Amino acid sequence: MPKISVIVPVYNSSEFLRTCLDSLVSQTLKDLEIIVIDDCSTDNSLSILNEYSQKYPQIRVFHNQQNIGQGATRNRGIKLSTGEYIGFVDSDDYINPRMFEDMYHETIIHNQPDIVTTGIVFVKNDCYANTDLSYFEHNSGREIDFISNPDALCDESPAVWNKIFKKSFLGDYKFLENCLWEDVAFSFSKLIESGKVIFLNNPNYFYRRNLEKGISGQAYQQNNHQFDIIKVADAISTHAKKCHRYELFKPQIKHLQIATCFERLEEISKWNISPEEKKKLRFKMYDLVYQRYGTLEDINQDQLSIRISLDIIKEYNTYCQEQQTKKVL
Repeated sequence: MPKISVIVPVYNSSEFLRTCLDSLVSQTLKDLEIIVIDDCSTDNSLSILNEYSQKYPQIRVFHNQQNIGQGATRNRGIKLSTGEYIGFVDSDDYINPRMFEDMYHETIIHNQPDIVTTGIVFVKNDCYANTDLSYFEHNSGREIDFISNPDALCDESPAVWNKIFKKSFLGDYKFLENCLWEDVAFSFSKLIESGKVIFLNNPNYFYRRNLEKGISGQAYQQNNHQFDIIKVADAISTHAKKCHRYELFKPQIKHLQIATCFERLEEISKWNISPEEKKKLRFKMYDLVYQRYGTLEDINQDQLSIRISLDIIKEYNTYCQEQQTKKVL
C-alpha cells in the first residue's frame, strides 16, 4: 500500500502541466501513487500525461470518456486510489519536493491523524519550480483542536490541495458534482467531522493565482455557476448534522456559510459586466443568504472582515435591516 495517493484532475492544463508533474515526480517521499485523470482535454494535456507515465512508473493515467468536471473526477480518483492517505494537487499548481514527506512524517509522530494541512504560497509563475528549496523552513506540526477552540475552524483554508486525508476517514464521503467550489464543502465538512487537524506551517504548496486563466481564474470569468455556492454552503451543515457535530459548531458553520457565499461576490466584482449587473447579482446573493442563513448578529464581524470586504459586510447589514423593517410593517 502506498503511503499517499495524490489525485490530479486535468482539463486543458498543458501550459502548466509539466511544472506540476515535475514537482510530483521529484517528491522525496518515494512511496507515492500519482493518479492523474484527464477530463476530456481538448489541448495536448493527455499526450503530456502519457509521456510522463511511460517515464515514471508511479504515475497512473486515466481518461474520462466524457467531461464530468473536477468534483466527479476527484471522486473517481478516490475510488482508484490505494494509498493510506489521499492528497490532491491542481494541475496548474506545483509543490515543494519535501511536501508529502513532511506531511506523512506528521502522521507518524501524531499517531495517524485524520487530516494534516500545510502552508500555501501564492505565485504567478514558476519562480519556485525546479529549484533548491532546502533553505525553506521546516517546522514541526501542531495540533489544532476545533472542539475546544471552535472559532479556529473559521481561520482554516477551504482548499483540499494543501491537505492529506486518511482514506479510511473519508469513508464514502464524496465531492459535490456538477458545481464549482466543491472543495469548500469537502474540506470544511471533514474538518468538522474530525474535530482536529495537524497544522504544518511550511511553504509547501505553490498555488498559481491567475485571474485570467487556469483553475484559479475560472470563477473570475463570467459564468452561470455563481449560485452553486449555496449548494456548497448547505452541504456543510448537512454533513455536520449527519455526523452529529452541527450543534457543537453552529455559529462557526453559519460564519463559514455566509463567508463562503460572500467570497463569490468578490469574484463577481472582477467580471467584465456593467455595475448595474454586478449590483443585481450582489443583491440576489444577499437575498439567498438572508433567507437561508440570516443576519450577522451572532457572527464575529471582525473575523469575517479578514475574508470579506467591509463594503460587502456594511451593505449586507443594511440589507438585513431593511428586510427586518419590512417584516415589522
